[in-house]
Amino acid sequence: YDLGNLNYFSVSTFYGIPVYYRPSLLLEDDKNPSSLPNLGFDLSSPYFPIGPVNMSLGGRLITFGFDKEFGETDDSKKIKSITIGGLIKTDLQPILNFFGDNIHPSIESGITYSLGWEENYDGGLGVVVGGTLDYWFEDSPLGVRLFGNGYMIPGYGDGMTGFGNLGVSLMLVLKRGE
Repeated sequence: YDLGNLNYFSVSTFYGIPVYYRPSLLLEDDKNPSSLPNLGFDLSSPYFPIGPVNMSLGGRLITFGFDKEFGETDDSKKIKSITIGGLIKTDLQPILNFFGDNIHPSIESGITYSLGWEENYDGGLGVVVGGTLDYWFEDSPLGVRLFGNGYMIPGYGDGMTGFGNLGVSLMLVLKRGE
């Protein structure tokens, strides 16, 4: 069974923007905080069929940051992080094949670990879930991905906070030329 470009490792670079903020990230008067764009890299291993879908393991490196002030005014803290994640990706194209051979809707979920960057943010373990819509160009190792993800990340103290983002990614298949 030929999976096309999904038979190979692939890498991508992406740009996303937060569009949803958990209430713990909102500023006074429920205003959205200013945020850094979500920039990063993504890696996917070759997909393999499991039942009616194709599965892959992957990894992600992403940046995020918010201007929300946590703590007291004399000990104010912000969230700014470089985050790594391990993902399980599920390609739904075999059961949603009415999209065509080049379009691949997928879902992904995984565990993240945030590392503080330029701020006094301790980071820690979190979770990511989301969906993608991939378009692979005909007879080309290139593709474009539209994505939406929800991240639950450690806040300050014992609580978790989170955000949702939307973005676009440029994908490249790591395939030897023939």
